[in-house]
Amino acid sequence: MLDDARRGYPMCFHIECAGSGSLDRERFAAAVRSAARRHPRLRSRIAPGFLGPTWLPPDREPGIEWVDSAGSREPTTQPWRPIDPRVTSGVRFVGSENASAGWRIVMTVHHAVCDGLAACEYWGDIWTAYHGGEPAPFSPGRPVARPADTQPAHCGPGLLAACREFAALMPAALSAPRPSFSHTAPADSDFPYATLQLDAERAAQLRSAAIDLGGTVNDAIVAVTFGAAAEWTRRAGAGGDTRLRVLMPVSLRAPGERFPARNHMSYAFLDRRFDECLQPATLLASLAAASRWVQGTGAAARFLDTIGVLARVPWALQAATRMPLCMATVVTSSLGNITRRMRAAVPTRDGCLAPGGVTVESFACVPPIRPGTGVALGMIAYADAMSIGVLADSNRLGADAARRFLDLLERQIDALVAAAPPTTVAPRPADALPAHALE
Repeated sequence: MLDDARRGYPMCFHIECAGSGSLDRERFAAAVRSAARRHPRLRSRIAPGFLGPTWLPPDREPGIEWVDSAGSREPTTQPWRPIDPRVTSGVRFVGSENASAGWRIVMTVHHAVCDGLAACEYWGDIWTAYHGGEPAPFSPGRPVARPADTQPAHCGPGLLAACREFAALMPAALSAPRPSFSHTAPADSDFPYATLQLDAERAAQLRSAAIDLGGTVNDAIVAVTFGAAAEWTRRAGAGGDTRLRVLMPVSLRAPGERFPARNHMSYAFLDRRFDECLQPATLLASLAAASRWVQGTGAAARFLDTIGVLARVPWALQAATRMPLCMATVVTSSLGNITRRMRAAVPTRDGCLAPGGVTVESFACVPPIRPGTGVALGMIAYADAMSIGVLADSNRLGADAARRFLDLLERQIDALVAAAPPTTVAPRPADALPAHALE
């Protein structure tokens, strides 16, 4: 993750929460520090070691910065500046308050520190501490046997052949927009990403459509991502045999496993031709089959085997991360039901966390992007609703690229719901959504 960070492309992800009520800043800061004590890497720095980078003993606290209701800040403060975990904690909080709109806090985490699921658990520990409760205990989870055909590969013919096949099928990057495919920057452009909120009714429609078409909500999110990328490609004047790829973070945790924050994940790569992305129902069915195969075989772990092989060769891993290639068209990460993941020991109000006199009304997330990948998309389910966040390569695609991609994604959601056979499925709580636990 340290090698993959580039100027203008920080290897950081964001998980925000927003709410109402009088938020006590000092109490929140104390909760951040208290919760971090059970997660050493959130308070540690990375230093070079004889066998590679190593974690130093904890000696830093997560940073907390506030923006006032008018949007002003100290002249020297740049809240979205990159995080360098070799110098500071790899976690930073940026909060803002508005008398009419409530408060909004963004947790920014360098991916070298932990994955998104661990960050969700940290949020749960924070709100538990804010309320004065005890955090959920760590758990070893239930072990899952790794299939024999996915045991760690070595630098043999099979792995090399897979690497050659992967390299031979490089996907298309999202093209810079034509002048007609643009509009003004979003109203929340002070933030580095844009969000789309699906209320409980619309989230239930998407869930029902996904089930009726043979998949899950996570499969549906990947399907509409492919559809939006295809529409972007068409508007840019391409199509035909264009190959699109979604990079999908996949958790390697055992069911019920919970431990101090760190990375325990890998990646799956899903490729589709442009024409395969034009039929929502067929596309979702094929992605659902691929998702079941990835989860059932543990195939995503092979990506780590490849990284392990590269790491044995001096400079090979760094060279691989610096290649000027598009490894994926879009990154799509689903954190599933964040309430279930946080396990916060706090009361609820209408399905929302209500710690210490405040109400946490929504969550949103976005993963990082790397050069060549145009868009990173994150989904969170919370309190019967869903949020979709998009971080775009504004350097290459324009300042309003995230909002434009969300506009296309929203139309793809409508198309997917319309493609499902007529049925009546009663809405159910968001915690019944499948926890694909991606990133």
